[in-house]
Amino acid sequence: MGRLAARVRESVAKSGRIFLLGLVVACGVEVVVDLSSTLREVNVLRTRMRDRGTSYVAILSRSCVGPLERKDSAELAAMSQGVFDDEDVVMVRFVGADGALLHEHVDEAQATAFQGSKGEEFRAYYAHQLGRDLDGVLRDLANHRQRMEKSRYRDFVQSYNDFVDGVAAKFTTKKPSKDNPLVVYQDRLYDKHKRHDGSSTWAVGLVVDANKKPVGAILVAFSMERTNTAIARKYLQGVGMIAFFVALILIQNVSARRDKLRLLDLEARQGHARRAIAQGLPEPKKDARFAAAGAVDQSPIAVDGSVYDLSITDRGLEILLLDPDGDGIDAAPSRSTRCGCTASVGRSWERCSTPSPRSAPTWPRSP
Repeated sequence: MGRLAARVRESVAKSGRIFLLGLVVACGVEVVVDLSSTLREVNVLRTRMRDRGTSYVAILSRSCVGPLERKDSAELAAMSQGVFDDEDVVMVRFVGADGALLHEHVDEAQATAFQGSKGEEFRAYYAHQLGRDLDGVLRDLANHRQRMEKSRYRDFVQSYNDFVDGVAAKFTTKKPSKDNPLVVYQDRLYDKHKRHDGSSTWAVGLVVDANKKPVGAILVAFSMERTNTAIARKYLQGVGMIAFFVALILIQNVSARRDKLRLLDLEARQGHARRAIAQGLPEPKKDARFAAAGAVDQSPIAVDGSVYDLSITDRGLEILLLDPDGDGIDAAPSRSTRCGCTASVGRSWERCSTPSPRSAPTWPRSP
């Protein structure tokens, strides 16, 4: 089992397809993780804009019931003037319960910038969508909210959020929304070519009296220019982070694979060398006086261990023992004597005497 496991590990380590598959999986996981992190940061920026819009509309809705009932445009203008302290606000519009326009104000600086980029005035460019959303809130707020959420005019981030929400809804119970039920947020606009338009957004709120009777609606529109600039920076940071970590994964894995292949090749060559040494050892020697045999104790990691040879002469047994770690004379063969034999082992010389019945033979010991 041990040899089989070693062969399997070696085959897996040498397989280019398995390496490529693992590399693709590692890079894919890194891309998904970094992309998810970037999208979360983008959602944070958009959520801040959403919270601002719904908060402005909710605050105005509580204080403009009387002016809407009286159709007092001057008071509505005075109440909404503070909203334009926010440099992203483009327009504020009040309509009565019948949809008639009571007050409207457009920030001149934002209008000029919009017309310069789109080639058309803000109210004219979004005329149909502005009227549609105000009318939808006055007629059927709940139905209009659902239509806005299912709109096909979405960008990648919105599609991703809808997908995640849809998957989560299948496995978890939907929590009650904390949003104001009388306010909707429109961020799925389209341009003249019927493509998603992310340059503007607005919040629309239904104004009701103490008896829950609709008395009008409010719309506060925003420019997304500053937010989109911040989002673009987040995308650039995300792309840079993905590129850096993917490159790091590639470099580390390719380098580690090269080292692993070199190690496997070295182990294979060392294995061949060890087998060659073992196969080249002399056969056991026999004589009327004694029999001699030996073995090589090899290291399982590197080519190491002592090499020996045996020779029977008239004077006795001559043993040649060579240590690969020896150097020069330390690894030279010994000469036999009449009383026995000597052998060089490493950097020490030892003498083995002819064994007698009363004493055990003394063999050379590795240092």
